[in-house]
Amino acid sequence: MSSKKKELSTIAWLIEALDGYRVGRAVNPKAVMEKIDEVEHVFEPKARHAKKVIRKTMDYIVNLPARDPVAKRWATVYIFVKLSLRITLVLFLFSLFLTTTNPDFGFLFLYIASALLYASMVARWYSLNKVLDFYESNAHLVEGASKRLKNYVQHLINYMKEVISRENLKASKYRLHLFNTDYDSVVVLKKPGLLRDYYLCEIKL
Repeated sequence: MSSKKKELSTIAWLIEALDGYRVGRAVNPKAVMEKIDEVEHVFEPKARHAKKVIRKTMDYIVNLPARDPVAKRWATVYIFVKLSLRITLVLFLFSLFLTTTNPDFGFLFLYIASALLYASMVARWYSLNKVLDFYESNAHLVEGASKRLKNYVQHLINYMKEVISRENLKASKYRLHLFNTDYDSVVVLKKPGLLRDYYLCEIKL
């Protein structure tokens, strides 16, 4: 992968991550900052200021549920279930292996692991939606933070558009999964559906 293509892939990841924060869908902030460090030049001449604002804005959004006891409880449940889901997935894969070495015990273990995996997935989905409901019903608390992140996302979109055009690349190679569509130079290809809760978008050249 060329340096420019790698750069665009990193920027696309950042766009999706920062856009997700605007609706309460937070990814690991450390991962976000590491990605920003990789393309720090895009934020020049005020990269240091941009990094500081983005980090503080993400921290503010992540910590909002702590203001509400119910939202805080569901946020804690979500974090716990997210971790347990990984463990359950390992148990599920291990049980599949056991069915080849000890079928009787393996299939019993597989049934248990499957039930745990299903329960964890349902609990993760339910707790996530409870947290997202909090952000939706308290949109006024996120409004300022959302606007700040929107500006940085727009900056990244503009940069991507410029590079794709200059390098004669295909915009379809860098499609975006967004929860917000209030950006310039972005066209919606697919709207959220039964199995997709985001907009599939592409940068309009």
